[in-house]
Amino acid sequence: MMANDFDLDYERIRSALAFEYPRATDLPKAGFAAGPCLLKDTMQLAAFNNNNFVLGHAAMMVNEGLPLYMVSRLEQQFPLSELTVGVLGMAFKGESDDTRSSLSYKLKRILRFKARHVLCTDPFVSTDPDLLPLDTVIERSDLLIVATPHRAYRDLKVTVPVIDIWGPRTEGRSHEAQGLYHRDRLQRGRRHRCLPGPSVGVGHAPVRGPGRSTTHLTTPPLPGWRSTPGLTPGSSPP
Repeated sequence: MMANDFDLDYERIRSALAFEYPRATDLPKAGFAAGPCLLKDTMQLAAFNNNNFVLGHAAMMVNEGLPLYMVSRLEQQFPLSELTVGVLGMAFKGESDDTRSSLSYKLKRILRFKARHVLCTDPFVSTDPDLLPLDTVIERSDLLIVATPHRAYRDLKVTVPVIDIWGPRTEGRSHEAQGLYHRDRLQRGRRHRCLPGPSVGVGHAPVRGPGRSTTHLTTPPLPGWRSTPGLTPGSSPP
């Protein structure tokens, strides 16, 4: 979120820190951090230590506050009250059907107060009767948000802005290819002011990979809001 607020690409920063430096390879990428154990275990540790766990409490505030941060940044760039927003992915992690404590649902609840309509989809989740097929969500949405990094979203071809806080399209790319991608995205992001990605990005066209740690925005294909983190300024890959 800090990188995004200063119009910086977190993924670019993270990649540079980890380049030829193995000790930094575990530095987290952008995206929602949730699940059934993260919040519970943190609270248990705090209780065990007489509620004296400032670092854990701060982490919870950041993680749980990311959906609200994303929406607040989106409101600065889009007339949400006039748009139908599609949320791609409702599980708390990629390639999973587990929705427990998923921040996708928190994002959905916030958007229901802000957007005209909210449509959701997930290729694995079968317990939510409100989910729609991916094609239907893409067809009916004016803005898309990649909330879960399912592989099915890597090569989407769309004509509306895509907020990608995870950066699925950068997965598996070489360092050289990622560098070219990030430079191109950054240059375009300066022309198309967007939201930031643990990152949110906004953009149009194919889902591109955001690179910041909070929110990313990708414009035409917010983290990363890589023009989303998954909001950082940027745009969809060529």
